[in-house]
Amino acid sequence: MRFYWRILLRPHYKDCATVLLLVLGAAGLDALTVALSVPLLDAISNPGRIFDGGTGFVWLKILFGHLGIAVNVHRAIFALLITMTLIFVTRSALFLFSQIYIAYVAQKLRNSMKLQLLSKFMGAQYQSIMKRGRGAVLRDIVSPAEALFQSVCNVGYLFAGVIGVVVMIGLLAYLSWWLTIVVGFLSVGIIQGWRLLANRRSAEYGRLIYETERQETKLEVDAIDGIKVIKSYMLHTRIGKRYQELLRAELIPQLKLSVVRNGPSFITELAGGFVLIVFGAIVCFMPSKGITFSLLGAFLFAMRRIGPSVGAVNNSWVEIKRYHRGLEVLEDILHTMPVEAEEGQEAPGVDSLKVDHLSFRYDGQAGSGMLSDVNFEADKGTVTAIVGPTGAGKSTLVHLMMRLYTPLSGKILANGADIRGFNLATWRKRVGYVSQDVFLFNATLKDNVVLWDSTITQSQIEKAFELSQMYEFVTKLQEGYETIVGDRGLRLSGGQCQRLSIARAILHRPDILIFDEATSALDNLTEQAIYGAIYTLRAQ
Repeated sequence: MRFYWRILLRPHYKDCATVLLLVLGAAGLDALTVALSVPLLDAISNPGRIFDGGTGFVWLKILFGHLGIAVNVHRAIFALLITMTLIFVTRSALFLFSQIYIAYVAQKLRNSMKLQLLSKFMGAQYQSIMKRGRGAVLRDIVSPAEALFQSVCNVGYLFAGVIGVVVMIGLLAYLSWWLTIVVGFLSVGIIQGWRLLANRRSAEYGRLIYETERQETKLEVDAIDGIKVIKSYMLHTRIGKRYQELLRAELIPQLKLSVVRNGPSFITELAGGFVLIVFGAIVCFMPSKGITFSLLGAFLFAMRRIGPSVGAVNNSWVEIKRYHRGLEVLEDILHTMPVEAEEGQEAPGVDSLKVDHLSFRYDGQAGSGMLSDVNFEADKGTVTAIVGPTGAGKSTLVHLMMRLYTPLSGKILANGADIRGFNLATWRKRVGYVSQDVFLFNATLKDNVVLWDSTITQSQIEKAFELSQMYEFVTKLQEGYETIVGDRGLRLSGGQCQRLSIARAILHRPDILIFDEATSALDNLTEQAIYGAIYTLRAQ
């Protein structure tokens, strides 16, 4: 319970209090409706004693007298029906508003949490994100927020169910204390007994479902990203078989969870039928016990109201436990995931860059991507080539310069200062980076270069396209700079994607321009033209 208090209740106590008051009001009116059924049934079964002091109609006689209306049985019954209807409608309105308010709060929190999770991942250390994998990251953005949404909703339903049960049992105690002991024992016994059974199992099934859905998302992302490979090697059947195995693995815990979720409704109906038979026998064969048909009718009415509440309590608790894993992931991401150190002094214009005894190795990895005691210097206005065989760590060195990774030892110095002491945002603005694996957003040519920066002028955009040898291509397009490039640049050739990435890098005229095999998809003439433009840019 402390976990749910910390995650759900304490941060949102005002919303929880509002929901509590709404459902308390609805439950109170519900109980009042049931209570009024006793005098109504008395009036129908014994109209001759309708205005006796014990029937509950005395207040109607007084009210009719003040209004100057003649009193009779039919008017009294009709007035009571109107009163019950008004109370019931008010109760239903309160209940409806409470459900809408619960959904509003839950949706607001889900949207807020999705934004927080996405922001957290974008600000997390690059290595931590890569360890999870793209599919797992996608699942960990969507599922924990959905778990929070469902948990908040079910906490509200749990409040409503518990309050409904308590208020109804209080009413039954007022009508007959010994019958209430029987009904209360059954209600509490069903709730508590099933909760003990459901606690561990629903959390276990929820964990299995979460991890299986994470694997499904990974496979879905791989299937879409690798569609060319899948088609080239005819992997449709194999991928489909793997996906089918995951769906089959998810089916069993889903079915078991359904049993845990819905089982109490059957047990409640079974217990209600038993109580009906026993109490009916007492009314018919043991009238000395003082149970009248009107009292039995009120009890049955109340029990029919308690049944859904008991079911709601059990169902809500099972659902809360089912989403426990998602809340654990949410707490882990928000509070323990390593984030990039963004603070520091503003990065100055870079006149010199020095790599000083730099060493790095990926976690649990030897050989590929390993750097050991790397040293070199580069001054502004010069070109420095870093060469080496595949796996020597060239791209890793670039990632270290971009501060995507942190070196094991050594430093990278800009103007003699460790780049780790600079504000991260201002440092990365000093660096233009064109990777060997070009990524383009499913947006326009313009947006892929300016990256939604509204301060960039049209002349700056055109200049960047000219330098990257893309201007002539864009002018021939019907929609020009507003042409959509498709998912990851699907509508462009490999060379066009690279040139667009180059335009993006040189748009702000960075102090350091890094090309990581960035012209591998270009023909010789285009490559020479781009290098000539960059040399001109360097001279400026």
